[in-house]
Parts: sequence; structure tokens; C-alpha cells
Amino acid sequence: MKSLADFPTEDIKTPEEHMDALMTTFEAAWREKYMKGQAEHGGRLWRKSTLAFMGEEVLDFVSYFGVLAPQLKRVEELLHLTRTADNILDARNYANKALNIMRVGNEEGRPEEEL
Repeated sequence: MKSLADFPTEDIKTPEEHMDALMTTFEAAWREKYMKGQAEHGGRLWRKSTLAFMGEEVLDFVSYFGVLAPQLKRVEELLHLTRTADNILDARNYANKALNIMRVGNEEGRPEEEL
């Protein structure tokens, strides 16, 4: 699946191009997620009550947002430290920690199961 964050915004010149890129990327991601959900929930989604599924998804979204907000704050702090670091090695260390948070969710850069 192409990530929703992977389309090349630097090549986009107009709002219409941006909308088209979003829709193309979103459609591909949605199709894959939809079919995965069909398999997980036994297929024929249109014949089922989705209220329980929606509640679970909303709770997941709240959890993800609750994790993302402090992670982004820490990334911002680390990037600021790269600008004020005394030397290039410290700046690189701060930048690597910020990148690790964005990639795997922690400064160490390793999946939680390995820590």
C-alpha cells in the first residue's frame, strides 16, 4: 500500500493537482484496508451492523492521537536542539532521535518489543 504521506507534494502546483494526488493515494490505501477489513470481519460488510466496529475505530483514533501529539512535541524539541547544538555530532544525534520517533515511535529507533 502506498502511504497517505508518500505522494510527492513538491511536484504539485495547483489545488486540483493536490486534490487528485490525495484522492489517488487515498483510494489505493482505502481499497487495501477495506479488503483487509472484509477478511477480518467475515465479509459482506454492507449486511452487518457497523456500530460496534465504529466504536472500536474511534477509540483507536483517540489512542493514536494521544500518542502522536507528545511524539510530535518531542520531535520539535529535538529538531530545535539540532539548531542550537554545540557540534555536528550532537546535532546529528538529536536529528537521529527525531527521525527514530517518526519511524518507529521512540528515540532508540527500535521496535518496542526489542527494548
